[in-house]
Amino acid sequence: MASYVYDNELDFFDEVRDAIKCEVPNALITNTYVDAPYKFPCIYIELKNRWSADSDLGANELAQRVDYVVEIYSNKPTNAKDECKRIADIVKREFVNRAFTETFYDFLPNIDLGIRRLVLKYYAVKNK
Repeated sequence: MASYVYDNELDFFDEVRDAIKCEVPNALITNTYVDAPYKFPCIYIELKNRWSADSDLGANELAQRVDYVVEIYSNKPTNAKDECKRIADIVKREFVNRAFTETFYDFLPNIDLGIRRLVLKYYAVKNK
């Protein structure tokens, strides 16, 4: 596992996806937004922002902030909320192990009321 993979978004996604798949092998894990998941549980991981957090007088980037959003969907008729929370614990471990901080954790309404949606947000700042 690489310590910080900010320069290549797909490498980071693959690394986190593979770690989650070990514990939730039946999950659909994607970095492409789907408004109606076709398989459950579904875990959507997206890089939202990547920007310079600090630079020197020569305008050289010294640090970078990276923001990710993770959405977890479950359509279980019972215990959907518990399934989302269990997966969120795995996601959190993988992000925290890579020096990310969780900034948001909440169940948000979904268009299809038979689907539970848990949204998580993470950020990290790393010196280059």
